Amino acid sequence: MFKKNVILFLKRDSLELYLADNDGPKNRLQFPPEIIKYEEIISEAKFESLITSFLQKELASNQKVTILLSLNILFQKTISSQDKAIQESEVKKFTDEVPFDTSKTATVKVPTTTGLNLIATNKKLYLPIITSVEKIKCQVEAVIPLTPFGITKSQELTKGDITQIFKNSKL
Repeated sequence: MFKKNVILFLKRDSLELYLADNDGPKNRLQFPPEIIKYEEIISEAKFESLITSFLQKELASNQKVTILLSLNILFQKTISSQDKAIQESEVKKFTDEVPFDTSKTATVKVPTTTGLNLIATNKKLYLPIITSVEKIKCQVEAVIPLTPFGITKSQELTKGDITQIFKNSKL
């Protein structure tokens, strides 16, 4: 039986672990600059090993984990047009502007009433976290950007922020 109570908040230079009943992070893993720099992983093996070592101390097996992507690792654009041709053109421009190779980029298109929101990130940042979580016999429920929750800061999350995220029925 999986328990839903962990958020891993991925930032440009750290990973913070939050529990449903805590105010502020329970623990934080700072990424050394020789392993990750400017959202690029220098050593994937060392990065995954660092994450696994950290999570083995923090997670019990059978926990449900949500990976939350900080605003400072996201690239975002709003397209304010319902016209499909304009949207396709703007999506192409956006993907060309994202500073990662397309094989490293995860892009999400979120339809809105007035057009489309685009969100992209370097998936090489969160894929090793998923692997590490699964090694510990936990389950990743979702990898989601901070944006849909209306939280506009990249500092520590508050107890209210955590409650709002866990109350989301789509998780």
